[in-house]
Amino acid sequence: MIDIARRTGIALQISHFMVAFRITWSMAEVSLQTIEKAHNEGVDVIFDALPYTDLNGSVATLLPMWFLMKLPQGYRSSLMRSGAKMVNAIGFRRVGYSYSKQCLLMDAGVQGWEDMSGLTIDEIARQRRISPSDVVFKLCELSNGHAAILCRDVAGGPGNEKHLDAILSNNLCLFETDSLVRSKGYPSPAAFGAFPKILGHYVREKKLFTIENAVRRMTSASADRFGLKDRGVLAPGKAADVVVFNPEIVSETPFTDSKPAGKPIGIQHVFLNGVHVVKDGSYVTTARAGKVLRV
Repeated sequence: MIDIARRTGIALQISHFMVAFRITWSMAEVSLQTIEKAHNEGVDVIFDALPYTDLNGSVATLLPMWFLMKLPQGYRSSLMRSGAKMVNAIGFRRVGYSYSKQCLLMDAGVQGWEDMSGLTIDEIARQRRISPSDVVFKLCELSNGHAAILCRDVAGGPGNEKHLDAILSNNLCLFETDSLVRSKGYPSPAAFGAFPKILGHYVREKKLFTIENAVRRMTSASADRFGLKDRGVLAPGKAADVVVFNPEIVSETPFTDSKPAGKPIGIQHVFLNGVHVVKDGSYVTTARAGKVLRV
């Protein structure tokens, strides 16, 4: 992709840059060096990343593509189900990951599974008295592949986040949320906490970069990258998008084993297109200030 950008002169955005699964963690440094080298040589390439080691997606991502292409027949074929189980067992073992123990159901989106939100595939299997693989098959079939899951520690974990620190610290990195947003179940932690975590954990606690640097990469740098001319800075004639936060306490309210992620701490006011949509830390439910910026 970098070579295509070099030869055509187009801008290249490498989106949600992540070293996924243990087998690739050591590739972060050389990947960053490759991007930096191309950028220094004049290629218009930058990237964006998520401040979490978790990966949010749909339950269908836990099944092989060839199996998904044969649905719904695959659900009824014991041979195809056995083949998918074998491929998963080999694949996840090779990348050093246990999907049954580290993947959580965030929202099944189907009746009768509401109390399963926040549980791992293994925990659901024990409650339902079926195998972890059969949980995935059943969830995928009932939800048409749309049940939301969260795979924990895909890109690192406690005590092993040096590569994520290097990615987020790089000045070519913009910040993104990369999360499914649902009205029910357990939300992805990033849906509520991505930017507050950057300001709290990475700026205030770890001191990986300055607050000014963080805010720039959240606002003006992103607006510039995507050609949003009236966004990203506070200036006359620009859209009045304003977040008022306390840098001493701003932080996420993280997901725990007993409860979902909550709304962030330390954000007092939000103005969207000049309209007060968060007042004294509470969402103004009657506010309707959003607009489509680009189709």
